[in-house]
Amino acid sequence: MRKLPWFAVLAGAAALSIAFVACGSDDDDGGGDGDTTPAASVTEAGGDGGAGSQAISVTAKDFSLSLDKTSVEKGATVEVQMANQGSAPHTITFYADEDYADPVPSADSGQVSGGASTTFSFTAPGDGDDLYYRCEVHPSQMKGELGME
Repeated sequence: MRKLPWFAVLAGAAALSIAFVACGSDDDDGGGDGDTTPAASVTEAGGDGGAGSQAISVTAKDFSLSLDKTSVEKGATVEVQMANQGSAPHTITFYADEDYADPVPSADSGQVSGGASTTFSFTAPGDGDDLYYRCEVHPSQMKGELGME
């Protein structure tokens, strides 16, 4: 049996770690358990005070959803731009509850084929602390949450 150099073993371990994270869980704080949702900042699309409008960019690829924000304003109009950079079809649907039983009205992309994109908008609920989202095609692998402020 041939021995592999230490850097090849390290690269293989890193690749497996990334694959494990991409098929993660619904960890609430995004730390350590393979949450599939990298976070960034809120993008304001309008601004006349109060609940204005906000934009979210979503990228679906393989078994991960990446959103460019960590929270939305309660009652804001949210415009979602979703790009599917993978080959499998994906969706993103937002829910008002962590059990994914109470979908937010109009907060569903519908199925987006690999290489395609879509845009939709919805009104964020005026109450609650979090919005939950998932891919309806891969619901146990692609899910997460956004805070509401």
